[in-house]
Amino acid sequence: GCMSASGVGNSDDMRWWVEFESGVRAVFRTWTALNLGIQNQWGGPESCAKSTDLCERVLDMFYKQERVYPDELEDLFDDYLQRELSLVAEDGSVEEVAELLASLFEECCDNNFERVRKLENLSPDAVGKSVKAKEAKAPADGDEAAPEEARTQDEALPGSAPSPVQAPQPQQSPKSDQNQKKKQPKPQADADGWTTVPRRK
Repeated sequence: GCMSASGVGNSDDMRWWVEFESGVRAVFRTWTALNLGIQNQWGGPESCAKSTDLCERVLDMFYKQERVYPDELEDLFDDYLQRELSLVAEDGSVEEVAELLASLFEECCDNNFERVRKLENLSPDAVGKSVKAKEAKAPADGDEAAPEEARTQDEALPGSAPSPVQAPQPQQSPKSDQNQKKKQPKPQADADGWTTVPRRK
């Protein structure tokens, strides 16, 4: 183990922190659910910045505390993803990432940077592969406080615009249409008792 980074003085001793920071950024870069939220802009146009902000918060926690527990990170992720990115990660990746970061911190403290190297080489979306992230739907009555933000968020979402109204299909296929023409149209009485005799075509 090691002291929190804020207690560390000279730059040689800081190498583990630089490595850890690099590892954390690599984890965020490869976190599928998070990337899904960014690509779909579920947090609005600022989605990418919000992801960076979350990364900074995590680094800050590790920097200030001597020990950060996975469940603290899970709480932070769940809360932040839902509040800022309207994202619910159902793929177990929140727990996965929390465990990963806690282990990474321990390893970097012991000057073991093997996992950092591996993470840096991962392709994007490698963490939480079986992703089942979904957008957290806002309550139906809408948020009164920020109609402006809600609107832009909707526009950014695929499929949120009302789908174009389908043209009503003609009731009869051309074939039955011709049968109809051959038969003599029957006179029809309407509600007032008037009988309307269809004219012949």
